[in-house]
Amino acid sequence: MGLVAVLLLAVALSLDTFAVAVSIGMCRSKLPMYYKFRYLTIIGLFHFIMPVIGWLLGVSVYTMVEHYDHWISFALLSFLGIKMIYGAWGKKDDEPVDFCKYISLGNALLFGIALSIDAIIAGFSFSMVKLQVCNISQFMNLLLASAIIGLVAFFATWFGITVGSYTGNKIGKHSEIVGGIVLISLGIKTLIDHLS
Repeated sequence: MGLVAVLLLAVALSLDTFAVAVSIGMCRSKLPMYYKFRYLTIIGLFHFIMPVIGWLLGVSVYTMVEHYDHWISFALLSFLGIKMIYGAWGKKDDEPVDFCKYISLGNALLFGIALSIDAIIAGFSFSMVKLQVCNISQFMNLLLASAIIGLVAFFATWFGITVGSYTGNKIGKHSEIVGGIVLISLGIKTLIDHLS
């Protein structure tokens, strides 16, 4: 598996991350840089760590995760989506949304787990193919491929928050409800994809 294949895989693994970031970005209050950077870093780190875990544990982690990964993602994304929708009820249209509560440390860790579980499977697949991103050892190629996945997830999340904040300013308080629905829909899609 070469550089192009790893980049394509990284983009595919970051699509859900991007969609969630858009839904979070729809919350219209100003986001302090610290919260934003912490959230982006957690998402990027989880997308870096999970492929390494999958590669190191190989078949054993795959058999443990394959029956439950979709349920974990579904539960976490649905929980966060319901929380977002519940928070929107009773707000006036001009009342700003507290962006920071959606990417608190606890929520950011939940998002990190929910959105990077598929990266474990990617890491497992790395253990079955020859990684050739650069002319270096197989383990260094794994670290490089995982770093690419993490960086793509980081920037996809940043871009998603930027797009979401622009969109959220256009649709007002309903943006929080839309964001919650997007999260729940992603959870349901994950579940359906794995069960079908």
